Amino acid sequence: ELTKAGYSLSWDTDFSNITSDLEVNAVWTANTNTPYKVEHYVRNLDTEVEGYELRETENKTGITDTLVTATYKEYEGFTKNEAYTGKVESGNVAGDGSLVLKLYYNRNTYNITYELNGGVSTGNLSNKYIYGKEMILPNKVEKEGYTFAGWYDNESLAGNPVTTIPNTSIGDKTFYAKWDAKGDTAYKVEHYKQKQDLSGYELAETENKTGVTGATVNAIAKIYVGYTENTTHEERIDTGTIAANGSLTLKLYYDRSEFTVTFKNGDTVEKTETVQKGQSATAPTLTKPGYTLSWDTDYSNVTSDLEVNAV
Repeated sequence: ELTKAGYSLSWDTDFSNITSDLEVNAVWTANTNTPYKVEHYVRNLDTEVEGYELRETENKTGITDTLVTATYKEYEGFTKNEAYTGKVESGNVAGDGSLVLKLYYNRNTYNITYELNGGVSTGNLSNKYIYGKEMILPNKVEKEGYTFAGWYDNESLAGNPVTTIPNTSIGDKTFYAKWDAKGDTAYKVEHYKQKQDLSGYELAETENKTGVTGATVNAIAKIYVGYTENTTHEERIDTGTIAANGSLTLKLYYDRSEFTVTFKNGDTVEKTETVQKGQSATAPTLTKPGYTLSWDTDYSNVTSDLEVNAV
């Protein structure tokens, strides 16, 4: 009994009814159903050590001792690695079924783009992700005057924020930062009073306030005795938008509305009177035998402090 792996035996001459000397020769015919395998390996998730793991095995058959070639498959998230040195893409079908072809696939790496919408990064923002490995999106971003409200997968910031890239994700990704305005952003209101000598204005009081970033705020005038708000002052800023960096400063100006009129007789102060702007003072009654009293300055329309001397 003769055997040959992967082949079927027959004889070239009939020897069932022998009537003479015969030479019978063995004829070996290659089997058409000889088994072989194709193994498909995918890159593992260990980024420290390069390695591949078996994804799928195809059990195939072919003609013994004929050349066969494996066909790459399409695996989502993977790309064939035709350059891998351990690849066995083709080979002759071994009669004993021992032929194993091996194909390899790399995991795809995709790009991540972050649209910060006016913010800045405060740490590393990973710009790549690997197929099959879940990735938590970083939150190392900030924007002055705002609180980070998450990443969104659309420019209009609709829907729910995205916190992770699932392990089944494919393709490049773009994420958009959403910012909520802070409600405690600083701004100032400065109040300036007209100087006593009317030569200009000096800071009388500063109010340190807070509000919502980007909101419009209005300064509220204060009541100062002897002063009236000057609503036409060229440097007046009574409204503005709260700047994220806290730089907004509103400014209100106040003109003097009361003045002091001092009546003097020589070196003697006879009377001191506080007079509203535009009003008249009342002179004291003085007498001197043989003399007529007059005053050296008009005090009928007071617009500044006055010293009025008896003449």
